[in-house]
Amino acid sequence: MNHSVLQNRDKPDQHPIGAISGLEAELAGKSVEPMTNADIEMILGGFFNG
Repeated sequence: MNHSVLQNRDKPDQHPIGAISGLEAELAGKSVEPMTNADIEMILGGFFNG
């Protein structure tokens, strides 16, 4: 059995948490308004009423 794949799993650039913290930093610079139910209904309305 080849275990070489496991050798890199704990390196910082291979760890999922490292990817998440980078994503958090990227998202922190973006302003995102939450969608209202009316927004969602307007978007989905075309799918169900068309």
